Amino acid sequence: MKLFTVSALIACGLAGLAHAQQASRTAMEAFLLRPKQKPVKIYVLSGTPANFSFVNTLQSTQTRNGKVSGGASLYFMQPKEFVAAMDLFEGRKYSEAAAGFGAFAQKYASFKAFKENYATLASYYEMESLRKQFDVAGLVAKAASFNSKPLGNAEQVQQVEIYKFWELLHAKSWDQLVTLSEEWQAKSIPDTHRAQIAYCHAVALKEQGKLDAAIDAYSTAFTVDTFKSHELVNQAALEALDLYLNQKEVAAAIKAWGTAKQDKAGQGYKWLVEANALARLYNTTGMGGGVDLDARFAPILKCTPSN
Repeated sequence: MKLFTVSALIACGLAGLAHAQQASRTAMEAFLLRPKQKPVKIYVLSGTPANFSFVNTLQSTQTRNGKVSGGASLYFMQPKEFVAAMDLFEGRKYSEAAAGFGAFAQKYASFKAFKENYATLASYYEMESLRKQFDVAGLVAKAASFNSKPLGNAEQVQQVEIYKFWELLHAKSWDQLVTLSEEWQAKSIPDTHRAQIAYCHAVALKEQGKLDAAIDAYSTAFTVDTFKSHELVNQAALEALDLYLNQKEVAAAIKAWGTAKQDKAGQGYKWLVEANALARLYNTTGMGGGVDLDARFAPILKCTPSN
């Protein structure tokens, strides 16, 4: 009786251990695709395309080895954790999204050797979440060690190239940033990339004291991709308005507005009219995501030309 009890306890213990090991597995659901054969659902545990381990079910204790060769391929299914992080990203909850993508990328780091794997994609979207929050320091730190080769989307690969502009912005390398921006002006690139380059270019020109050129670059940043680059549009417009507001000529034009001292031929008046047009555009088109301009821009809004 005692021998039976001990044996039963050992059996239960081993079963419990096996169940715990199965539950703690870092596995990714995929379909193994072979020419002229039905797709086979598997759970990849680790490895590389040339040599990976997998199980047929999450409950299986039999680990098998496979490789992608002879026309075979792996198609990974979207993991629930990735989908949850993407929902946060698309809902513009970028801080939470960055945390979700970061945790996912760390958990599934062993899958980064696979082409178009979700671990690499999660790291990419973690960086995008940081960029959209204007956490430039965090973005640059993550981009320094990022390998874009597994990405299968050409626009995403180019976005990783665009991080060079943010790196120069973070380093305050204004001359290099202006030069690189000008080199890219003739390239055919997506509007979202053009907007980022224009924004970084604008900041560099502003720091160089080139006001008119900076305003033109800011204008490109907040008009070229208005509907997709919401955070960038908002930031570029606010920085442009601050730039106008901080000019002594604009301050003088505001003070002289509607008086005999008003000089419609002066530089201050020209800048003030431009700033007023931008401020009204900001409030009427929703650049601020439904939030009107801060009270500090009220003097600009009061100076609306009659014609």
